Amino acid sequence: MSEIANEVTSILLDIFGKNVFTQTFLLVLIVLALSYPYIKPFLEFWILERKSKAVKEQLIKSLTLDENIWECIDEHQKVMSPLSEFRKVALPILGLSLSFILSPIFQVYLAVSFGIGLIYSTLVINLILYFALLISVKKKNVEKLEGVKKTINRIHHIRSLAYGPILISASMYISANILYYYSQQLPMSEGDMMRLTFSLSIGLGTILSAYSITKDLEKIVKKLLNLKYQNKFPIIKVKTETDEAEGKIIDVFDKEMLKLKDNETMIPILWSSVKSLRIESNSTKLDDTKEKSD
Repeated sequence: MSEIANEVTSILLDIFGKNVFTQTFLLVLIVLALSYPYIKPFLEFWILERKSKAVKEQLIKSLTLDENIWECIDEHQKVMSPLSEFRKVALPILGLSLSFILSPIFQVYLAVSFGIGLIYSTLVINLILYFALLISVKKKNVEKLEGVKKTINRIHHIRSLAYGPILISASMYISANILYYYSQQLPMSEGDMMRLTFSLSIGLGTILSAYSITKDLEKIVKKLLNLKYQNKFPIIKVKTETDEAEGKIIDVFDKEMLKLKDNETMIPILWSSVKSLRIESNSTKLDDTKEKSD
């Protein structure tokens, strides 16, 4: 047996021995073949998880067949993305333009070069936007849905404006460091370099803070929208692997748990355990059933 194996090995080496690419390819195939029994359980688990996740997403998506749930989710999307496509482009350009417009003012007033004036203008704009962001978030503004909408709208405007000055600051900062790397000399004074670094940090802080605050406000938006539409939400009948349940859905945004309420009884059900659901719409008497495939 060993003689046959040696003979086969010898023949393979004669055929592929001079081709490095082929040797590598054969080695990978051998390693995969030998390791397959060990990785097979992980592959099966991964495929099962992907399949389960896809079914869960379809079940959650089927909730939007109800008019009131669809309206609630649509309002959430509009609240969280209040800017039109035009403003998403125009606001960063406006922030960029303001930096260049203010630069000559600082250039003349401080008797410095245009580049240094640009550093001062981006620093001032980034500071103004940062403080505007802090001022825009007030506790009384997030107690009602309309207040949250206005706050999120302001944050999106501030964040979009900040992209312009931070683009200038980042470009100048990177350019200064590249020049220093090759010439061992800063193209500006250490004080100006500190101001540029501070401007970049404040600009990044504004954008990252805006993202963080928006994420926190999104939780409040979901809570307020659930309360706004709670009387319109439909009755959901659910079949799980072991039981059946029925009640009015109270949270249409939870992707992990289906929360139902039957009179005063709360019924939490993991979406992953739902086999099928039926929607009894308040407005259209719409039924929908989704079955998991075996």
